[in-house]
Parts: sequence; C-alpha cells; structure tokens
Amino acid sequence: EGTNNGIEYVHADGTSSRHGRVKKDVRAGDVVRIVTGGGGGHGDPHEREPERVAADVLDGYVTPREAEDVYGVVVDPATGAVDERATADRRAA
Repeated sequence: EGTNNGIEYVHADGTSSRHGRVKKDVRAGDVVRIVTGGGGGHGDPHEREPERVAADVLDGYVTPREAEDVYGVVVDPATGAVDERATADRRAA
C-alpha cells in the first residue's frame, strides 16, 4: 500500500494533525508539511532486510515507529541497532 496525499500540521507544542484539504490558521513555531502519495513498493515489507530498514531510520527516510509499523523492524533510534528478538516477535505477530 502507498500513502495518501495530505497536509500535516505540526504545532509548536508537539501535537500534530493531518488533513486532506482544509483552511487552517498557522501560528509562529508551527510547521506545515505537504505529504505526497508514494507507491506501494515491491514485495512484502516484512521481507526487507532489517539492516536496510535500520539504515533508512538513521538516514531519516523513515521514523523508528514507521520501521516497526510498516516493516516489522524494531530499531534503537540512538544507535541504529536492530533488536533482533523484538523484530522476530513483531514479524511473527
């Protein structure tokens, strides 16, 4: 599955909301992020090598949360190390 287009508002207080199309006031310190749809990729994301997913986390392509939710890979965001046991458990679920 790919992602949908949308607009994400990241507020100065750390909260965020995502919308398809909306008129909204933006305050100092807020960030407006335009999210464009992506392709579905190739193959089962749970078959991707965990080390490659970890590299994507370190490079900022995906967040640790996305690595876990999409690829089933549990990555320590500070070190980039893959938690092999947690990854195996996550992928088996």
